[in-house]
Amino acid sequence: MKKYFVSISLILCSFTTFAAVNCEGEIKNQSIREDIKVKKNCQLEGLIVHGNVILENGASVELHDNHIKGNIESNKNFTKIIANHNNISGNVDFTTGKNIQLLNNQISGDLKLKKNNGNIVLNNNEISGNLICLENAFSINGSNNQVKGNKSEQCRSF
Repeated sequence: MKKYFVSISLILCSFTTFAAVNCEGEIKNQSIREDIKVKKNCQLEGLIVHGNVILENGASVELHDNHIKGNIESNKNFTKIIANHNNISGNVDFTTGKNIQLLNNQISGDLKLKKNNGNIVLNNNEISGNLICLENAFSINGSNNQVKGNKSEQCRSF
């Protein structure tokens, strides 16, 4: 019995609790070691994020001058994303949303834009991975984007 108790205790202690920070409003000029969940309207500026930025259903976000060491993702009907002068170490995945504006960002992973039904603008971004654009309702506008990986579907001409 003692042996089982010690084993179970060790297993439980090895799990790290990882709470997300919820954003409805703004978060500025700080370092965050958790994921950020964007619930409604949110502005993120001057942050170092050691997790992911996750957009919830109906979310709208503006990201300015951040270093995000994880991913940025949404697959739940976001309304607007404006990202300017960010350094993103992971992947960026925007699916089933509306308006997207990505300007002057550095993305170390892939950029995936899928099934969005609003205006999409990509200008002056550096993408180390692939640029994947599928099934978006409107054509994607932009210029001066550098893509080191493959460009596919709607973004083939970038």
